[in-house]
Amino acid sequence: MGRKTFIVAALTLTPAAALAAPSPTSVTIGADPTVVTYGSNVKLSGAVSPAKSMKVQVSGQACVTGQTQQSPSTVTSTAQGTWSATVTPASKTVYQAKAKSTDSPALTVQVRPAVTLAKVASHRFRTRITAAQSFGGKIALFQRHTPTGWKTVKNLVLVGLGSGNGTFVSGKTFRSGIRTHRTVRVLFTQRQAGECYMAGISSSIAI
Repeated sequence: MGRKTFIVAALTLTPAAALAAPSPTSVTIGADPTVVTYGSNVKLSGAVSPAKSMKVQVSGQACVTGQTQQSPSTVTSTAQGTWSATVTPASKTVYQAKAKSTDSPALTVQVRPAVTLAKVASHRFRTRITAAQSFGGKIALFQRHTPTGWKTVKNLVLVGLGSGNGTFVSGKTFRSGIRTHRTVRVLFTQRQAGECYMAGISSSIAI
């Protein structure tokens, strides 16, 4: 009787075990591009192996203190095992994909602050630097182009200009006696940007 009961129980459990999908042996992740300007999108993509359609959870850990990353997003891989997701990193962010109990390697996406420069009047300029943190008190470099490269004309001490929805704007409106028919830009160096951002450069403008 005991042997018969054991056989019945084994037969009862076998279908459930057969239905349990095993975890994939690997999950990959890549990014295009791997360096973006603040506010730009990044396409994450990868594959699960063995190839099959299944749920893939994509999460990210942002560098900026106090920046809460959005809850992990869930996408479904194709029958060929490939998956993709679009993200907008606010600062340097480490991304990872997970399918069942299998994790992908960690992937870091770097972010540059958005830097702009405009001439607003004769010998008067305005720069704005946008990111997920304030750069008030930091120094940006107003530069002109020379035959031997870029030369700093003026150091700009930035001030915080406001924030909203997790975005901070820092900047400076300033005067410069630089002559016309010059090409200028603003450089925000890696040292000033800190650990969570790469250096930022405005577009060059002719004055």
